[in-house]
Amino acid sequence: MVRQAHHERKFPRALWWASAFAWAWVAPVMGQIAPAWAVTARYAPATRSVEIESCARDAHASVTFALAGRSGSPGAAPRRNHDGFEPTRGGWRAGGWRAGECATFTVALPAAASGGLVRGSGMSGSVIVDPRQWLWLPVDALGRSSTIKFVLPEGYGVSVPWRRLDDTDGRPTYALDANPLDGPALTAFGAFEERVVRKPGGVLRVVVLAPRESALAQRLNAWIDGIATVALTASGRLPLRDAQVLVVPIAGSSEATPWGEVQRGGGSALHLYPGADASAAVLRADWTATHEIAHLFHPYLGTRGRWLSEGLASYYQNVLRARAGWLGVDDAVARLRAGFERGRREEATAGTTPPAASAQMHRQRAYMRVYWSGAAYWLTVDAHLRRTHATSLDAVLARYARCCLRGGDVASPEHFIAALDRLGGTREFSAEFARASRATVFPEARMLDALLDDPALRSAIFAPPS
Repeated sequence: MVRQAHHERKFPRALWWASAFAWAWVAPVMGQIAPAWAVTARYAPATRSVEIESCARDAHASVTFALAGRSGSPGAAPRRNHDGFEPTRGGWRAGGWRAGECATFTVALPAAASGGLVRGSGMSGSVIVDPRQWLWLPVDALGRSSTIKFVLPEGYGVSVPWRRLDDTDGRPTYALDANPLDGPALTAFGAFEERVVRKPGGVLRVVVLAPRESALAQRLNAWIDGIATVALTASGRLPLRDAQVLVVPIAGSSEATPWGEVQRGGGSALHLYPGADASAAVLRADWTATHEIAHLFHPYLGTRGRWLSEGLASYYQNVLRARAGWLGVDDAVARLRAGFERGRREEATAGTTPPAASAQMHRQRAYMRVYWSGAAYWLTVDAHLRRTHATSLDAVLARYARCCLRGGDVASPEHFIAALDRLGGTREFSAEFARASRATVFPEARMLDALLDDPALRSAIFAPPS
């Protein structure tokens, strides 16, 4: 597997460009009125099952419940306060729904949900599963003010991608801001405790699947703390107010992080799979975690936008680590040059534009052209902003985070670029996007080298934040 073949996954039903602005209105309302649906999930480790009780605030003429919004076997019939359900295509429907009425589902979690990753790590009792495999919810009536509360046995915890609220009756409670059935995500149940890492701008809700107080848990938690600090070198703040971080060590591996991904089903989540035997020095020297956390600085940009999203992460994986002192500046510049050269040499997508290469990236394993043409774009724009507009890529992305990022966000590449221009008060993003997105050859080495060799520009880009 090509190590740079990171997955930043989301399966959008629609582009929710306006949802980022709507959230600011919805958030205070949630604290003032009863949620549209109050969901309670009770986890039973002995049977590896979850009981889901969904109670409606309002009456409904008809309610249809679905699991992952997909057709297929609807499974066992749920229970309700009166009358019954009738099966539909992959779900259950009930008419005459009363205010305050509840539906109760019992779901056995897939035995293979955890795969081989948790086994051998000392956390074999944990379950990792996509919520679309267990979470039954009303399809059309959920609303943006619904909540989910977890009831867990003593000593057990849960990790989910949804925004955490104040606990209800001492139980961890989360907002279902976006439809949690819309796109891949991960939830984890097990004998662990979620640790909240608070930084300016937001929190990271960290779960490390390793025995509490073990050397492995301490090493991986310290590594995540360091990665959070590296992320702050962009603007001094985390881009999101809340994000899930799920760390699943791979037993028997001493490789730093052979796999990592960002998922956005119902929120934003960072999933990392480090080698359980990797030393602290090996973890710190690796770029993968910084690459992944950099994806939290932008919305999901779809298949055509992979060159922009992967390019930003590839640019920042070197720039941010150099600012934090995890990488020497000369080393960071050398790594950028090497990446650009790999992108230039790749033949699989020769003669195609970056959006076209993005669309066939996995099929043709054309990762280098996609990743590094995008990194060249962001370097070029960053240089223009610093030289002619007294601002920077960091500053504009920070404004975007404050106005528009809420977790699970989706935008087209064109909307994202236009928003950055508006926030930066320039046309640099759009002008370079128009040129780069139509280019069928990789940017010239001498042009990129001139930017990387400019002493003033290099000092500005790689300087630690003041």
